[in-house]
Amino acid sequence: MNNFYLYADENSLFEIVSNEQKVLLVGSDFGYGNFGDVAQLKGTINFYQKNTKLEPIVVYNIDSISNIGFIEKRKKQLNVKSILFISDNYLSFNDSFSLSLVEQTQNFSLIHLYGGGFLNSMWGYYFLDVVEFFMDNLNLKNYVISGQQIEDKIIPRLIDHVSKYQPAFFGVRDYDSLTYLESAGIEGIYSFDDAFEQLFKIAQKVDNKKQNRILAHFNISSYTGSEDKLD
Repeated sequence: MNNFYLYADENSLFEIVSNEQKVLLVGSDFGYGNFGDVAQLKGTINFYQKNTKLEPIVVYNIDSISNIGFIEKRKKQLNVKSILFISDNYLSFNDSFSLSLVEQTQNFSLIHLYGGGFLNSMWGYYFLDVVEFFMDNLNLKNYVISGQQIEDKIIPRLIDHVSKYQPAFFGVRDYDSLTYLESAGIEGIYSFDDAFEQLFKIAQKVDNKKQNRILAHFNISSYTGSEDKLD
């Protein structure tokens, strides 16, 4: 079992031991500000705030913290009360940057692996390790997955994961991913992209009197492995 360490600021520490029932959000936005990843996270947060009484708790990688104001700024941007930071290593902090090791949690009802394209041979194993760490250590019983794009190479690892942790819902954002799941004997559903609602809000702000316009976002970063397609 992979071991991780959890850290949080003082206000977040208070929230994660409160009497409120909570949903833990793990997914594509790990704190690095990619446009599509943030949209998927905001869409997921909004869903829980509008449709449930669960308090969303966001999970970020601790390496994403870029300055002393980062945490409060992100809470405000996402409209959440608490962010948990996950680390591969044990860390200590001085008084000027007050993060503390999380030693107690309470009332985590659900873990949600929200959407993205990370269930692949590059990042997928790590994300599944993170989910399994939370489920084992927080004794989480309820688990859902949505908006995933899956690479066929990770299917053997995914079969083991699903068999052990049994998500109640497994949604994917494209039909190739659904075919991979079905071929592996994993029950899934086409749930489309978790960023859709946020993108729809942006589209509604475009003046509909101006015709023949399109808003597009392309990720041409080197890590996408799409150099052969860029031309």
